[in-house]
Amino acid sequence: MRVLVSPDSFGGTLSAVEAAEAMASGWRDGAGHDAIHQLPLSDGGPGFVDVLARARRLQTQLVTVTGPLRTPVPATMAIEDDDEHAMTVYLESAQVCGLYLVPPEDRSPWNLTSAGLGELILAAVDAGAQRIVIGLGGTGTVDAGAGLLAALGASVNNPGAASLMYGAQPLANVSGIDLGPARASLRGVDLLIAADVDVPLSGPTGAVQGFARQKFPRPGDVANAEIHRLAAVIDRFTATVQQDTDMADLTGLPHAGAAGGIGWALASLGATLTPGFDTVSALVGFADHMADADLVLTGEGRLDWQTPRGKVVSGVAQAAVSVGVPVLAIAGSVELGQRELGAMGVAAAYGLVDLPGGREAAINYSDNALRVMSAQVAQQWSRSR
Repeated sequence: MRVLVSPDSFGGTLSAVEAAEAMASGWRDGAGHDAIHQLPLSDGGPGFVDVLARARRLQTQLVTVTGPLRTPVPATMAIEDDDEHAMTVYLESAQVCGLYLVPPEDRSPWNLTSAGLGELILAAVDAGAQRIVIGLGGTGTVDAGAGLLAALGASVNNPGAASLMYGAQPLANVSGIDLGPARASLRGVDLLIAADVDVPLSGPTGAVQGFARQKFPRPGDVANAEIHRLAAVIDRFTATVQQDTDMADLTGLPHAGAAGGIGWALASLGATLTPGFDTVSALVGFADHMADADLVLTGEGRLDWQTPRGKVVSGVAQAAVSVGVPVLAIAGSVELGQRELGAMGVAAAYGLVDLPGGREAAINYSDNALRVMSAQVAQQWSRSR
């Protein structure tokens, strides 16, 4: 039996590459005669650059930029030159403003900045990039990309207004903005965005309403009033930008809400927004690998309401269903019912929290838990036992 192992990362515990190795090892434990191929995936969130660099054997370059707390953080650029010597550089938002970079007690969308991603983009431009592909997702920021815009050269017009570099809080006082320098810094560069979710920036299904709460120290204690206030500040800021630049309203675009609104900011600079899974799967040749498989084993940190909105498990399942290949999923926890899983095309899903040791073992010993669960799944599903 030929098994394709294609997971995403598991939250802050395992990268996609590490998860694939654990799942493959576990499957061998349970069904040692099966032929296993590992192809880690990403939806644009954490691990995007790592997955592409590994699959496409890209050169990498380490740079230091501003992190979400305005302290230095390292980030990796993956660099590819095609046959015509046009350079493409792959970047990732999670590396520079990821939630995992911020201690729980310091998490607050009001104060965290996306400036580091702007600096990383400039580093790619300085390296000679004609095309920049950016994975968006997994950030601790909800600043509508204001920090990124400032790092690229945008500035506020009204005297006395705080910098765009300091999170969402100062945006309430911005009454004018100049995007000209930011757009000039990217002249001649093609920007493609691989976004992890398809949500807009504004509205009841937008990024603030759907994702901001999880970026506070204690998500369950965040009052609705604070989320509404944050949404109002973001809406006012985007309206100001659009009015000053005579730009169409882009806040309702699918993927504009990715990475706390960085998708919107990059769209305002001319970037093309695409589903992250589709972009990654095309770049790593997922369809070709799947055509040679009898079964696909995938997974991610949690299967929940976000999963059908562009996450790896749903993308894998939809692609596999179209060619009649069954898909199994393993996650830290499974919060979707069988009807929802079936609608996505997932034949069965398994949660690590259901193993002995529960949630603590799933988090603290995730590598072993994933290997154990994969072995159990192999014993149940392999035809080669």
